[in-house]
Amino acid sequence: MAKRAWPSAAGFALCAGVFLLIALNLNDGALRAFDLSVTGALAAGRTSAATALLSAVTALCAPGTLLIICLGLLVALRQSHYGIPIAVNLMVSVWLNYALKSVFLRERPPEVFRAVREAGYSFPSGHAMAAGAFYGFLIVIVARSDLKKCVKRALITLLSAVIALICFSRVYLGVHYLSDVVAGLAVSIAYLIAFAWLVGLYLRAEQWETPASAARHKSRRMLDSLRHALDGVFAGFKNERNMVIHFAAMALVTVFGFLCGISEAEWLACVILFGLVIGMELMNTAVETTVDICMPKDDPRAKIAKDTAAGAVLLVSLAAAIAGAIIFLPKLWPMLG
Repeated sequence: MAKRAWPSAAGFALCAGVFLLIALNLNDGALRAFDLSVTGALAAGRTSAATALLSAVTALCAPGTLLIICLGLLVALRQSHYGIPIAVNLMVSVWLNYALKSVFLRERPPEVFRAVREAGYSFPSGHAMAAGAFYGFLIVIVARSDLKKCVKRALITLLSAVIALICFSRVYLGVHYLSDVVAGLAVSIAYLIAFAWLVGLYLRAEQWETPASAARHKSRRMLDSLRHALDGVFAGFKNERNMVIHFAAMALVTVFGFLCGISEAEWLACVILFGLVIGMELMNTAVETTVDICMPKDDPRAKIAKDTAAGAVLLVSLAAAIAGAIIFLPKLWPMLG
């Protein structure tokens, strides 16, 4: 392992270990007593001004707020390759928290301690996970940017403060135990380390392979096939402009799915539809590229091939939209009424 990879690996192991340590001791009497003592002490010391301020802070990690920021970043960073990773990060962090809460099913602190109303399970804290994953990824982007060092420091400090305040607000408002927040932040950092590594591979991936690199890898058939597949996915993500639109729609569906509380079967249907749309768009990109290479532009067959591939994408997208309407309209209609 390269020397520069050791800090990331150690950080991942440490954060994953902290999460597992807490998760395996959720029913421990000492941990519960400690959590209740912290929650009770903060509830006893609340002031109206601090409650109002921290309620506003916690809203920075509300699903709607994160979606608006995500869509804004997709527009602002449309000339870079960070748009799709930002949308994917939001979706994966939501799914990960949903999955973990469904596993542990820990109840929130007693209502007597709560300053605001909150539904759902408590462990791990969704706001802490979202803060660590979403705003943490913005820290990664800033750190890797070409901004001046003083600007980087200022932005990283600001984003770190936002994460810390959001985490504190969840315990202060009495909607999470301290262990929920610590575990949520720990697992989000572990996830972020892995996700940032994958994004690094995505950003460094070359669109075309040289003959020399092909010769080096030809003996590893299965690994070579996997590497070619990843190169193709990365190239399609980078070079197909519609991908940003698809991932923005996927982020929108993910946030609304979380807000509407869709079932596991409905989540599975959404994920399958996501895969079909993205896969068909990648196929469309492959067809268009092949036609551009092999056929002259004035050949009518080139237009037929491209239009047919684009039509396939349109049909799958329409089917996904209809399925989405079937899932979401019955849940959204009462809210609109």
